[in-house]
Parts: sequence; structure tokens; C-alpha cells
Amino acid sequence: MIERNIDIQIKGKIYKLKTDLEEREVKEIEKIINETISECEKLIDHPEGPEKVYILALLSLAESLLKERYKRKRLEEKIESIIKKIEERV
Repeated sequence: MIERNIDIQIKGKIYKLKTDLEEREVKEIEKIINETISECEKLIDHPEGPEKVYILALLSLAESLLKERYKRKRLEEKIESIIKKIEERV
């Protein structure tokens, strides 16, 4: 794929992103980030600045990523186990 610059807007601020992702994929990332930040803003009563909200959002996204990685690993192990059983029968 071809790398190109795409603008991404996070909380009203525009960032230039160099990526080979499709624009629709970048827009989905933009949506996830903005939604996560908005959810985190609701959790903090009086943030001293945006940093606390952004750190909480990053932690939330990292937790989601880690859960997905564990889920993927369990599925891969299950698939390998099924393949091994099939090979034993053949």
C-alpha cells in the first residue's frame, strides 16, 4: 500500500498522520479515540488539565488491546489444538 498523509481530528485539534491505512480505517480510529476520551472526561470531576484525561484514555485503550491480544492467543491455541486432533485422525 501507499503511504499518504491523512488529517485526524482529536478533540477538535487536527493532527497529520502518515499511514498506509485506508481513510475509512483512519476515521474509525479517530472515532474510537474521541469516544474513549469523552468517556474518560465523564469519569474525572475536575481534571487539572487534559493530560489526566488522556492518560486515562490511553490506559483504557491499552486494556482493550491487551484483552483482544489474549482473546486472539486463546483462539489461536484452540485452532492449533483442533488442527492437531484432525492430523492425528488422518
